[in-house]
Amino acid sequence: MGALVSSICLFSCKSTPKEEEKTEKPVKTETAEVEAPTDLNPIALLSNDLSIYARLPAAKHKSLVKEILVEEIPNIQEGDIDLITSRLGIVWTGQGTVEDRSHTEIVATGSIPSIALSSSLTKAKGWTKTKYTARSTEKALALGYGNEFRYYGHPDTSFKISLIYKDLLGLAGSIEPMLDRCAVHQELEKGKRADWISKESDDILFFITRPGQYLRNMIGGTINISTDYIYGNLRATSSGDYDMTMNMHISDTRTITALKSMLNLAFGLTGGAVTQSDSETLTVTGVPLTRKQIVGVITRDPITGKHYNVVDGKVTEENVR
Repeated sequence: MGALVSSICLFSCKSTPKEEEKTEKPVKTETAEVEAPTDLNPIALLSNDLSIYARLPAAKHKSLVKEILVEEIPNIQEGDIDLITSRLGIVWTGQGTVEDRSHTEIVATGSIPSIALSSSLTKAKGWTKTKYTARSTEKALALGYGNEFRYYGHPDTSFKISLIYKDLLGLAGSIEPMLDRCAVHQELEKGKRADWISKESDDILFFITRPGQYLRNMIGGTINISTDYIYGNLRATSSGDYDMTMNMHISDTRTITALKSMLNLAFGLTGGAVTQSDSETLTVTGVPLTRKQIVGVITRDPITGKHYNVVDGKVTEENVR
């Protein structure tokens, strides 16, 4: 999982006993210059109400990660993007809320010198740097948890970028809530989502908490979708694109036979296969996806590709943007 190592050095200064008696607050340290605390789970920095979560090991998917960053960080030199990408460890993404399907959050581990980021995101290129004091608690402050952060913004993108710690990068349209969660060392909410995207894997792992809208796009809006979550993986192929496997948990098992038939019609056209894994799960394997399609989902740009519509058992195929 690309474990984060070491604890923050909170304070270390020489003073007389009298001075120590007067000192009640730890000395603040620039968080971007130290490694993240070991009790801070990067996944916990993502909002809990997003529609899609994913885990990408950057070293195994450099081209894809680079394309995602290029989409989200304008006016940055290719060499700078290459430097950032090469230093990333694990990237977690979260997309979509009920109110805003374009909402995107990204957290990544790695080793990115602050000087490398500041020299890339310069004022001359339109970037502004903002100091932010995150909302914290008395307990968190007493424990010495850092709550002073900096982030970069640019008029050409809604994204804000923060080197939260020297080994932890955050990107979001509204990054302040992420930094607030970081300031109190937000605990990870346990559950199937967290368990799945916490797994070690060379594949891209994803978990969909609101699958209805995505399945309707694939197999037709007239179908009643009775699945409450989907999880799966994307495996890189020799062509540079991906094969998708997804497991659909069926909330109403009475619909599983009908849904399996519809999925066979839709995904059969792409070479995918549908099997019933158990009484509550349908598994779809062998579905091809391009890097462009994956980047489109993560950045919420329109996806160019095939759309399969199923109405009254008839399948129609159309190109979409």
